[in-house]
Amino acid sequence: MKRSHYPFPFNDFLPMDFVKRAWEDGWLDEFADNHFLIMAIEDNLNHFDWEHQFISNTTMDFFTPLNLDGTINFHEFAYNFIVNLSTKLAVMEFHFGTQQIQNFVVNQLSAGKTNYSIDSFFQALSEVEVLSFYCRQNWDAFIYEPRIGIHGANPEARFERKLMSTDDPTKKIQVNIEVKTPKFPIPKDPRQRVALPTILLSETGRQQIQFLCKQHNIKCLFPRVTKLVQFINSAASKFEVPKEHQYNLLYINWSYSDFPSAGFLEPWELLTNELNGILTHREIGINLPFDDPIHPEAYDKISAIIVYSSSIDQLMFSDFRYVWQGSRPVGQKFRMFVLNKELEENELSGKSSELFEITGMKPSIPEDEKWRALLNFNWAECGTEQQRTKDDYFQQELRQIIAQNPLQ
Repeated sequence: MKRSHYPFPFNDFLPMDFVKRAWEDGWLDEFADNHFLIMAIEDNLNHFDWEHQFISNTTMDFFTPLNLDGTINFHEFAYNFIVNLSTKLAVMEFHFGTQQIQNFVVNQLSAGKTNYSIDSFFQALSEVEVLSFYCRQNWDAFIYEPRIGIHGANPEARFERKLMSTDDPTKKIQVNIEVKTPKFPIPKDPRQRVALPTILLSETGRQQIQFLCKQHNIKCLFPRVTKLVQFINSAASKFEVPKEHQYNLLYINWSYSDFPSAGFLEPWELLTNELNGILTHREIGINLPFDDPIHPEAYDKISAIIVYSSSIDQLMFSDFRYVWQGSRPVGQKFRMFVLNKELEENELSGKSSELFEITGMKPSIPEDEKWRALLNFNWAECGTEQQRTKDDYFQQELRQIIAQNPLQ
């Protein structure tokens, strides 16, 4: 029997009216029984992939679903998750239209339906978080999946409003949004010691780092630049070259990696490091040794790229604003790189604040050499002074190899 033929499980359903209506109208009928949302609605959620990453990226506060021992209170989490997701989807339905959001729920939030993939579900949630953040603002037009790119390709959404600094009604601010979320292999042991250089290395450098990691019994990873290039090219195909007061924004949720709290610094460094960042060095980006390096037009089409990571609170509330919640040593959980140099300089100097008013973000300044490598040593478990000394030596050797062997 279809799910819609059964009563909605929650009695206190007023705060989750959208999800209740989706249940009763059959939008959730093809969702798999082990789907994250269905498990939450039926109060059967007791674990999920990547929960260690979400927990590790969370700053304890009054509304957190974490118990004092750091585990998740799944009953509390599930109720709040459904209420907040329902609210965000209702807001999106109000602005974008019922048919558009029904299609989103049935075809994207379902995450493969009977071939359910939790990674696909988290990708859809990233869209909800970012688009609902923009739906909070005062826009004259909310357009879902506008066909503006190559062969009618579309970003997630477009937002428009009249430009207040002029009496010309034809002049408007226009914002196009694309959201990407990479899929990574789930770490078999989230406490395994891991090292990842964050810049492109020569083959000699890669071999030396692999050998060094093997000596110290540390898992060696190399930065996932291919995914980043694919995201940039895909986004560029969905945008046109922006005109004045038009912004094409690419959001990348890099939460699902081996570095819970600092994972977004991997793409940030790949994009911006002063040695061979693929955005700061256009000549490197368009000539990467891949079958499909960065397309030259991407540098002109994309206004800014925002990389970020999510916390358990952000997941529970479906609320993008949690990226502003800071933690040591990385600070706020996002970075924004503005590709247009004139726009970046105007925003940083205060000559313009249009991009800041849209995103709530100022252009981030690359921190030379600070994040040359990401290390997950699980410091609380490092044990003896001897081991800590060995780890210090490893870091020194790692940074020296990186400094001497960047990809040219």
